Amino acid sequence: MKKATLKKGIAVIVAIAALAFTGCPISDDGQNVEAKLTGITVAGTSLAAVPDPVSRQDWESAEFDLLGLESNQLGQVVIDQESQLSNAAIAVTASSGATVKYAAADFEKPSAFGSSPLTLSNNGYLCIQVSSEDGKTVNYYVVEIKLKNTITTLTSVTVGGITAVTGASGAAYTGITSPGSVGLSASTKTNAKVEVVKANPNQTVQYAKVAAGTSGAPAFGAADTFSFEDGDILYIEVTAENGVNKGYYKIGVEVGRDTSLSSVTIGGIAVINTGTSAAAAADVPDAEAGSILFTTAMPSEGYAVAITATDPGAAVKWAQGTGTASQTAPSAYGTTTPIPFVDEGFLFIEVTAANTTTKAYYKIKINLLMSATIKYGSPTITSGTVDILWDSVTETYRIAKVSADQLSSLENTQTTFGVAKALFDEDGLYIYVDVTDPSIDLTNTSFHAKDSVELFINEGVDTNGTLIKDPVDYDTKGGQYRVDAAGTISGNPDAAPAAMNAQKVSAWTKTGGGGYIVIFQAPWRFTDSYPLANGKKIGFELQINACSAGARDGILVWNNVANTNYRNVTNYGEARLDTGSGTLKVNAKAPDITTHPAGRTYVPGDEQTNPELTVAATSTDGGTITYQWYSNTENSVTGGTMISGATQAAYTPAISFTQNGSYYFWAEVKNSIADNSDGGNKIAVRNSSIALIQVSTVALVEKIYTGGSSVPAYRFTLPAGAQWSDYTKLTFSVMIADQEVLDMSSNVRAHIVGNVPAADIGNNGIWNKQSGWGDARLVTISNGGSTKSIVGEDYELYTWKVLENSITNTGNSGYVPATYYPAADATGPFFFGLGITGQNNTTFVTYYIKDVALVKSDGTKLPSDDIGAPFGNTTLGQLKCQLTSVIPERTLEPEPSAP
Repeated sequence: MKKATLKKGIAVIVAIAALAFTGCPISDDGQNVEAKLTGITVAGTSLAAVPDPVSRQDWESAEFDLLGLESNQLGQVVIDQESQLSNAAIAVTASSGATVKYAAADFEKPSAFGSSPLTLSNNGYLCIQVSSEDGKTVNYYVVEIKLKNTITTLTSVTVGGITAVTGASGAAYTGITSPGSVGLSASTKTNAKVEVVKANPNQTVQYAKVAAGTSGAPAFGAADTFSFEDGDILYIEVTAENGVNKGYYKIGVEVGRDTSLSSVTIGGIAVINTGTSAAAAADVPDAEAGSILFTTAMPSEGYAVAITATDPGAAVKWAQGTGTASQTAPSAYGTTTPIPFVDEGFLFIEVTAANTTTKAYYKIKINLLMSATIKYGSPTITSGTVDILWDSVTETYRIAKVSADQLSSLENTQTTFGVAKALFDEDGLYIYVDVTDPSIDLTNTSFHAKDSVELFINEGVDTNGTLIKDPVDYDTKGGQYRVDAAGTISGNPDAAPAAMNAQKVSAWTKTGGGGYIVIFQAPWRFTDSYPLANGKKIGFELQINACSAGARDGILVWNNVANTNYRNVTNYGEARLDTGSGTLKVNAKAPDITTHPAGRTYVPGDEQTNPELTVAATSTDGGTITYQWYSNTENSVTGGTMISGATQAAYTPAISFTQNGSYYFWAEVKNSIADNSDGGNKIAVRNSSIALIQVSTVALVEKIYTGGSSVPAYRFTLPAGAQWSDYTKLTFSVMIADQEVLDMSSNVRAHIVGNVPAADIGNNGIWNKQSGWGDARLVTISNGGSTKSIVGEDYELYTWKVLENSITNTGNSGYVPATYYPAADATGPFFFGLGITGQNNTTFVTYYIKDVALVKSDGTKLPSDDIGAPFGNTTLGQLKCQLTSVIPERTLEPEPSAP
């Protein structure tokens, strides 16, 4: 027996030694404990490398997701043909004795595994389960299935540097019903290189040329450079990535037939829109003609014309149209330049190709800069009547040019037009428009979709008196004024129509129908920056919106056919102001207030001394500045009380610190100039901002009245040496104030806010993030369907409840940590939008917040150091802020007591 035992012990030692040399782990009973793959072949294609396995623990975890696999855990096999995906044979090499099973999956892990073959799907997954011989180890391998691309189309083709029309591709080189074409010149036809942009980079492309008038199959090859003659055919064969699918292109080569234009300049301005061409000049429709809009006056001799064809061998001639308004095609063409053009006339262009037989004609509509002289006068505006002063105005402006992007919609504009007159005085521009319109439509609620007249003004001139026509800066020197056929005022920016006096606006339907009349005054808005003067230029544009059936179907203008009036002041016509024998009245300019009085809030513990309020202002026209202080019990200059003797730049109000109260103060600032008896206003007044002095005998808390997705923002500035990972919770106290809140669904949420790019997250300095509400949510403090959950199950009101939640990277949802979460060593400052958001972004809620703080794991609190300024702005203060479109109203109120 002892001898037998000895032999058994020797056998065990030998087995252990063998294991040491083979590297195969063996269990006590001699079975292999490995569950490993060393090779994978799918439908005859082997993986270059076997991915790392997924353990059974990870696989069976509820959080496991095929889409969340690391790159080293995901293999990939690319299959040649779609047919190979059906009943795909799978072969593997695995650990000795291991059991291997398979399953196909789309995006979720499979629930069961079986045998090979399997039917796989493109962009799907092959999942392989490997169980060790002893059954104790189970690993999973995942392989992504990709099918080689079958695309046989090209994105573009160029021949000799010329972009070809490719036409439609076909499955064979014969039977292509829509061939392409390319036009070459004598200089580009020889050794013309064919270049293509593939729709898939793994396509294979071959080429063939078939000479004009010959037949036979094209001989495709890799050569891509050919010498062409007129009528040759270029064939292109495209083989898809899978090596099976093929597509063909047939492109006819035209040599010496190119009639395209390389460039057209008129008056030194490049014509971007040259329109379409036709075989005869009379065959080019007006709606397809090119156009150019000039923004400077035409010289007396006209505009220089320079035109080049794409093909150097082609000949180009041109001529201005003839007949009424120069719109009829000329009988002869030449190269005359310059040409004194007629407004809304056409420049006709004749291109003769290098073959001397092919011709094409273009026409370009000329829109000269319209100019006007506006006389001085102050007409009376009365509904239904026209002041006799308008009879003395002889200069009229026809509003009939069709906006370029409306040429295809002429149903209403052909019968609608307007004739306008204008006057001006110190107060504004006066416009009289007689509109001919067969039917007046005011049914649409959108202002521009009602029959209406629009006036656009640019008041800005430089020191030389030249109009400033930069494309932006619309609301610092311009204005849009719109009056519809019923006299309703609108426009852009809001300050423009808001400045209009409704008593100086009138509109009515003409007696007997057929149109309407609009008369109105548009006030000057920028005379402080751009003073009125005899001879001053202004940008001046008139527009009619022609509407029917509740929609605008035509835009008619005096000058700017580019339809950019509403966006900027660049393309307006021009007008010169002419006082004639009169003299402009001189009005005092409003003072420039450089320092406004600042308010403050007094709470228990503050030094209670009456504050000094100060204001400072300057005169921009040499006037004298004087001050008068006012007070009010409301935040308004209406109904205020003049303070006797308070006429200096500084004023110290006497207020009581023994009771709660809000006191409002402001200064009326006057600029006075000498009276020269010209009838002008010699005093201009401007009020300072209102300073609020607030006294509270108890501590104040923040009252928030908000709705939708708006919540206030709070900032935290970390102490020296601190970082984000030091803090684990966000806490604050909240109290619901409105009874109706109990009937609404809502959440209390903390959001990461700001506008610093994601790439900056984790860096030192400011860290914040603005995104959609779902993505930016850091924590949901109450996630129930009602604000009842934050005030307690007994629904008691006016009760403070301390809310808190983790701000660590685990256990939270609704954000992408890698994008929206600060790094552990981030130092801030950090911004949070915090509060209650209303149901469906419509319900408004009143609530109170106090004691907002970040909390360390040991309970140490870091209070918020301020309330955010307008959202995205890192300049902070006790100001309003917004996260979306609704701005919370913030006030500080004494802390309410429980009922």
